[in-house]
Amino acid sequence: MGPSQTSADPAAAPAAPAAAPAAPAAAPRAPLYTVPFVGVLLVTFLVFAQNFIIQPVIPLLILDHGGDAALVGIVFAVFSIPSVVLRPWIGRLADRFGARRVLLAGTLGLGAAGPAYLSGSLPAIVVNRVLHGTAWAAVNTGGPSLMARLAPPTRRGEAAGMFDLMPGVAQLPRVSAQVDRARGIAGDEVALGRAAEAFARLGCEFEHARCLELAGDGDAARAVYARMGAVPAMERAAR
Repeated sequence: MGPSQTSADPAAAPAAPAAAPAAPAAAPRAPLYTVPFVGVLLVTFLVFAQNFIIQPVIPLLILDHGGDAALVGIVFAVFSIPSVVLRPWIGRLADRFGARRVLLAGTLGLGAAGPAYLSGSLPAIVVNRVLHGTAWAAVNTGGPSLMARLAPPTRRGEAAGMFDLMPGVAQLPRVSAQVDRARGIAGDEVALGRAAEAFARLGCEFEHARCLELAGDGDAARAVYARMGAVPAMERAAR
């Protein structure tokens, strides 16, 4: 074989570049709106709706049973004290026995506290307020704890947002009632304003007619009185 001829050496040829590894497929989003999670949202909505309905009625109950403003403040305090003070201990119970059981116990307590306000005596209402505040602490401890445990780690922010939305949704009827009340007040104010304006115009008309009478222009004065549907002062004096 001549020097001008070269032998083909497959090993000497450059190797082809290796194919790039395929990108990993995006992992599917973990389900959030499961039956247990939606149940927690529904319970949260209902307990806050009940609270927004009962709280405005409590002062009326106290006053109706012979209490005064000071007793109304005491009754609200005996609700708030256990609702705040007992939460650390209720949190320990949730860690020990489970947030689901604490939420269930608090929900049952709230369900029993509502009808208990119709007992008909002030001491019973005060005792019920203490139990009501304790149940409220259980619901507001077990609910968020269970929500955090049910939510996937990658969607806990969304879960917390939906959970915190429930109190706002629960008070929409209350806001609507306040808007309707404000509209009613505004309507009354508009009506009063129009009535005041009408009386002012009527007074000006009488003053105008009286000035015309004093000026001796009886015909013009009669025209003004006729426009108001009144009898001229000169004719009233003649009668």
